[in-house]
Amino acid sequence: TRERRGSRLSRLTMPLEVLRDRPSFRRAFRDMLNDKLVACLFVTSLLSPRIDVAAFLWQKFKQGPSIVGYIKAIESVTVILVPLTPAIPLLSRRLGYAGSAVACSALMAMCWLGMTRVGSIRELYVMVFLRSAISTIYEPSIKSIIMDSARSKTREKMGSFAGLQQSMKGMAQVMGSFWGSFLASYDAYHPVNWSALVAVANAAIVYHVCVVPRGRATSLDATEESNRTEPKKDR
Repeated sequence: TRERRGSRLSRLTMPLEVLRDRPSFRRAFRDMLNDKLVACLFVTSLLSPRIDVAAFLWQKFKQGPSIVGYIKAIESVTVILVPLTPAIPLLSRRLGYAGSAVACSALMAMCWLGMTRVGSIRELYVMVFLRSAISTIYEPSIKSIIMDSARSKTREKMGSFAGLQQSMKGMAQVMGSFWGSFLASYDAYHPVNWSALVAVANAAIVYHVCVVPRGRATSLDATEESNRTEPKKDR
């Protein structure tokens, strides 16, 4: 009877063993934020406002919801078409993922500012198309950088990392709606200008964390190689 009771208890406690062996998401989240790049980009994602397109269009052109539909259609079509072109792999090969992310983030900031300076709806459509195309190139580059950084430090927790990344994205969307509404309550241009500022901050973060150390390492390797190949002078 004792053996039967023991077997029943082991069956009942089997789900608890699964939970006990499951990796701690709190620990994985702490490990993620220990990464300087992930922590800084998470902060900027929380500060990214959601754009109230209707309010912006009404203040800029006195146009209504019909223009919002055209803008959303341009964004959707661009997101579908750009990955079908060789733009993403070509830019990644030329500049690397870090260089591509920096360039795209800086160009997105210019597009955001350009939207506030356009003089007609057609010019706004062009800016929306350019920003959407550049954003479509930026996203895979920045995701590759983040995953490479996490893989080098927490290789055994990549599943937890991917899940937490989606949770952080959802948190950023919630905060973006609140932040965008708060800024738009003062002026419809404020969320657009703030988005440009966030894009510049993202470019500076990626450049400082990824590009600068890599350039220093390359220069050090080149110096060491030249010292090795340099003929020794006779004393």
